Amino acid sequence: MNYAQKTIALLKEKGEKISTAESVTGGGIANSYIKVSGASSVFYEGFVTYDFLAKRERLGVDDYIKQTYGVISCECAKAMVNGVIKNSHCDYAVAITGVAQGVVEGQIAGTAFLGLASKTKTKTFRLKAKGSRKQIIRKFIKQALCLTYKFINQNPNKEVANERR
Repeated sequence: MNYAQKTIALLKEKGEKISTAESVTGGGIANSYIKVSGASSVFYEGFVTYDFLAKRERLGVDDYIKQTYGVISCECAKAMVNGVIKNSHCDYAVAITGVAQGVVEGQIAGTAFLGLASKTKTKTFRLKAKGSRKQIIRKFIKQALCLTYKFINQNPNKEVANERR
């Protein structure tokens, strides 16, 4: 069982939903989830916010983030994931921004930032990958799926969800 399958099974067990916001992976994380049978019961929505304007309009990422830290930054990933968790009807969110080719804002190809959030907790990670553009994107998706599963599996909201029943 891969991490997308494990995540879908875990979310079904918990009775909770997930949403995504992606830039560098272009919807690859969302696609990994929706390929799993039964994902419709736990996958709420996915955003592909490739352009900064989309990040601002759809996720509420402030211009200050872009001007101060850049779009390829931990701060941007955190703002993206917090925008999803705040404005989406989901229990968990994953967001990623990065560069797979060339250099963007001083960040070299193979650099990405991942944000993970629940209603009570936000975590960010810096991801690294090597290879062609296609290989880098594939590696970012795999890393994101693994870290998302671990985040949800270890999230303390598990007890909170049980108390609500």
